[in-house]
Amino acid sequence: MTMSQNPRTITAANSVVMFTAAGYYDQAIQLQGFQVDNAFGFGDATVGETRIGVDGKQSGGWIAHEVQVTVFLEANSASRLQMEQFRAWCNANQETSLCALDVTIPSIGRRVQCSGFMVSQGGGPSAQKLINGTQYVFNMVINSEESIS
Repeated sequence: MTMSQNPRTITAANSVVMFTAAGYYDQAIQLQGFQVDNAFGFGDATVGETRIGVDGKQSGGWIAHEVQVTVFLEANSASRLQMEQFRAWCNANQETSLCALDVTIPSIGRRVQCSGFMVSQGGGPSAQKLINGTQYVFNMVINSEESIS
């Protein structure tokens, strides 16, 4: 087998993450200032369920599902302040908001659009040798994943 290179790179540096929150950020804002080793991550989706009857026959079926999506922002990210302002708005209104993420990854030619709700985040910056960033966690429904040029 002859060795060769894949023409696509796997860099994350040119990825773009756009965020909206209905009633607060109705116009999309671009999240920037990601952590050193993490920008965003899509968790696993449980897309089916199985069970086995007393006779040993297995059955399975599709189930509605969501995916945990995490955005990792550095402590000094301007986007972190925007996310904290959104959380303060949710707290003041004792309400949540439908959020959407539009993630474009040019290096692998993919665009993922998802919507759902923010479910957790760090309570504030933590200090060690340096100030740590904050993770924002959403439970999302993947609305589309498409190829881009």
